[in-house]
Amino acid sequence: MLKYSLLLSGLLFFAGCIGVDYLDDPIVGESIETESQPVAILNGNTYQSTAIYYDQYGVEQMVDLVWSSSNSLIASVNEDGLVTGNASGQATIVVSFNTAESSFQVNVVLDQNQVASVEISTPGNQTSLAIGGTVSLSVR
Repeated sequence: MLKYSLLLSGLLFFAGCIGVDYLDDPIVGESIETESQPVAILNGNTYQSTAIYYDQYGVEQMVDLVWSSSNSLIASVNEDGLVTGNASGQATIVVSFNTAESSFQVNVVLDQNQVASVEISTPGNQTSLAIGGTVSLSVR
């Protein structure tokens, strides 16, 4: 009886080891997604920024992000991503976690009549121009 029990245990052990394991989780690297366009705010006003952290497999994770400003005299940011306009000018807001980092530009203006940003576009988003060629630009 013991002989058959050992034989059966051995067969079950080896049967459990047979097979091929496949890794199907591609490693894409950590990343943070945030605003893709410059943000314009009035001096003294706030803007709630959002950021999403993706782990090395591209899966969204809830983590404690680190926020900072390139010039807190112009625009400061708190630990929750709330940006405050402090003076007229430009600052870069950076959000990071581990090796992942993302940033966006903040333009602070003193009043609503100031130009916060200028966007120049070409017809059909044309990105090249032949020598001697012309293109019509539009400003928004």
